[in-house]
Amino acid sequence: DCSGFVTFCWGMSQSGHAYSTSNLRLIAGKPKYNWFSDMKPGDVLNKAGSHVVMFTGYNQDGTINVCQASGSKARVVCGRERWSSFKGYIPLQYKGIDD
Repeated sequence: DCSGFVTFCWGMSQSGHAYSTSNLRLIAGKPKYNWFSDMKPGDVLNKAGSHVVMFTGYNQDGTINVCQASGSKARVVCGRERWSSFKGYIPLQYKGIDD
């Protein structure tokens, strides 16, 4: 699932996980940066109780690149998305990362 994909990428346990989109804030905080220009690969966009995607980069046309575990496709998919796709999402940064 999407939160399992994110926690795996963050180096957490490979066999099951204790985190969901509803409690990711226990291990990831809301950064103080401008998320439209300063997100870093590995940060996520989270909509509690719904879905989480991993940010991988910005594009010159104003879109962003994300990877996500897609239940409908039964795999991880990466692609270009518009910011409007993430209404109601908040940025989170894993607390275990050293800047």
